[in-house]
Amino acid sequence: MSETSVQLQTQATFIDTSVSLNSSGRPVIAHDTSQARRQVRHKPKFAEFVCSEGEVYRYANLVTKAVVPQAMWGNVKHMITARRYETLSLHQVLQDFQTSDCEWLMPAGGGARAQTRVSVSDALKRRELLEEFLFWYFDSFLIPLLKTTFYVTESSAFRNRVIYFRHDDWSTLCAPLVEKLSTDTFQRIEQCEAHEILRQRRLGFSFVRLLPKETGVRPIVNLRRRVDKDAYRPGQSINQILQAAFQILTYEKDRQPDRLGASVFGPNEIYAKLKAFKCRLTGNDPSKKLPKLYFVKVDVQACFDTIEQTKLLDILRELLTEDAYMIQRYGTVNKAGEKMQRKYVKKALPEDDHPHFMTYAAKLAEVLRNTIFADQVVYPFSRRKEIIALLEEHITENIVKIGNEYYRQVVGIPQGSVLSAILCSFFYGDLERKNFRFTDDDECVLMRLIDDWLLITADRSKATRFYDIVSKGHPEYGCFISKDKSLLNFDHPELVTIVDPRSKVFPWCGYSINMQDLSVTVDYTRYHTTYLQDSLTVEFGRRPGAVFAHKMMQLAKSKSHIVYNDATLNSAHAVHLNAYQNFTVLAMKMHHYLRQWGLDVPKHHAFVLKTIRQAIRFAYTSACNKATHKLARTHAARIDLQERQAAWLGLHAFHTVFSRKPQAYARLLKALSFELSLPRYRCLRKRFRGVVAEGLSTLTLLCF
Repeated sequence: MSETSVQLQTQATFIDTSVSLNSSGRPVIAHDTSQARRQVRHKPKFAEFVCSEGEVYRYANLVTKAVVPQAMWGNVKHMITARRYETLSLHQVLQDFQTSDCEWLMPAGGGARAQTRVSVSDALKRRELLEEFLFWYFDSFLIPLLKTTFYVTESSAFRNRVIYFRHDDWSTLCAPLVEKLSTDTFQRIEQCEAHEILRQRRLGFSFVRLLPKETGVRPIVNLRRRVDKDAYRPGQSINQILQAAFQILTYEKDRQPDRLGASVFGPNEIYAKLKAFKCRLTGNDPSKKLPKLYFVKVDVQACFDTIEQTKLLDILRELLTEDAYMIQRYGTVNKAGEKMQRKYVKKALPEDDHPHFMTYAAKLAEVLRNTIFADQVVYPFSRRKEIIALLEEHITENIVKIGNEYYRQVVGIPQGSVLSAILCSFFYGDLERKNFRFTDDDECVLMRLIDDWLLITADRSKATRFYDIVSKGHPEYGCFISKDKSLLNFDHPELVTIVDPRSKVFPWCGYSINMQDLSVTVDYTRYHTTYLQDSLTVEFGRRPGAVFAHKMMQLAKSKSHIVYNDATLNSAHAVHLNAYQNFTVLAMKMHHYLRQWGLDVPKHHAFVLKTIRQAIRFAYTSACNKATHKLARTHAARIDLQERQAAWLGLHAFHTVFSRKPQAYARLLKALSFELSLPRYRCLRKRFRGVVAEGLSTLTLLCF
């Protein structure tokens, strides 16, 4: 049954005369008559059962008033509405708070209460008592209250926003999934057997978290959580224990890239493959027109949960060829902004390949500038049989704890492991080498980001053949695709979803690839169902202005990768569009940040204007710097975007966004208008008219 086949009621609209009321006057649905229980089999949209932040705040406020009379003890609402990575400091709680408002802090007697001036020691003592009370209230009253009433979590659908579910609704909605997990993916084991297994193994057990998504929940195995051996010895997390295996697999990945098949791990590999493919089609002649291209996108169904464990272990045994590996360790220190940044790096090498660290550091210095390298001297060794045994234990004996019960994973690999992505890449790389050899020619490029395949080819028959093969499935690998997520740009007998004929771009993993010239732009449609402010983390601590400027710089350079700016891969229009859309989204996020920070923009408009100029300049400088990196030099990348053009695109984007709030940004808009009217920008308005129109049209659906 489709998720839209039933119209669910929200908690607010479901009313039963026999139920009690919650703190906001809403009915509390009993466990046995819950709407969630009746509708859970219909794959409900979990967002409909989320308690709003206003409801949670009113509930906390009512309970506080019932327990602590006349309680106005700080910004409770701000803590409830804070996003995932935001913090609430005691200093922030005390802002706009007067000790004279608290009767219990005033000395007894009317004369003492009438005093307007108090001694320094008395004032400090009152502040200390107030701080202790407020700390107790938030730490020992409010947080336990929220934990006992709500299941507090995050969701990929809501980015960094923290969401609240009533415990009864959450338990009812998750019950079918927990039951399905315990029968399909996991096998329950007795407590005594689990304790005996855990006593003999290195990896211990992990916990399963259920994260809500649009129409269900996603089980995430938390392998970063430490399980203490005893009260005095903190244990290592499973991911920490697997670090040596991860470094060894990374070494083999670099040494045997053919084993990865069509795997790509990020924009670097995507850029390299697309650039090489375009050069093959054009014969390095930029003026040559590309042939008609056929696109196929498919997604593996439940990728991590369907991997055949025995097949994966056979692949790993063939992959590891060295008898022993050495893990080289060193530290780096460099300046990141105004702070010193320290990192510890590990790298696996064959046992007999032990380069002198000074020689290795000299090579690193050619790439990393203004960096200090420190050798860790002691290098651990790992034997092949030990690593194979550890991988086998991790894959076939993954013990998880759901509630108070222990389970063994019987199919697939742990999702959340430091090894998950690289194991998946080797596994499907083996499938590709045995089934998709026909795509290894100059007219095809096949890419796979974890479990998302994309084939681009000039041969329609190969595109059809590829889809036919993957749609049939590969039982020996446990590989079957989600046909409802498949996308083609040509007709197919199976009536697969076809890209909109009016569209010039093909979406894949956050990228929009032009189907005529392979230009790459950003796919902003993923923002259409979310609010931009949910992706932010607002800092209210020390030096908030410096933190704000730093965050804007980081956001500005987020789309400076060479894949978006190489003039030999992208058309000039695409390069300018990428820059303009990046600045437009940056302006929207800056608006939300300023509003939630509470900055008086008219008073500090010069500071905001300075930050805008710095962000525009930093974005352009970052793009130019990326063109000097090894990846760009290897593929003969070229940056044609001029600083003057980037400045106009940035200024125009900020002016357009802030014009929607003219009263809040009046002085800022006046300054931006003046800069845009300068003679050096005069000819650019007409030139970039099409870029501006397209850029704004693709961003109109953003929840701004």
